[in-house]
Amino acid sequence: MDQVVQGFGTSNTGNVARRFFENPEKTAACTGVDVRLIRRLSVLLEVSFVLEETVLRYWQDTTLMLVAIILHFRLCAADRKSTLTSLKSMH
Repeated sequence: MDQVVQGFGTSNTGNVARRFFENPEKTAACTGVDVRLIRRLSVLLEVSFVLEETVLRYWQDTTLMLVAIILHFRLCAADRKSTLTSLKSMH
């Protein structure tokens, strides 16, 4: 039986995380998340116990990438909505 250790989760959650990052391309295809982001998050999880300046910069760069992807998605969605509204008004 798994015992939960404070701050470490169960082996089940570890298995899920390991499987999630095991094949970044497949995970990206299933989730729609950018494969580059999945790879970066995988690296970050592997080295998360190391809090050096380089790792912190990597985290910051990944955060900026995530924000850029989210903003791009939202802008594209807004453009699609605007385009659809324009097209509807033309008919």
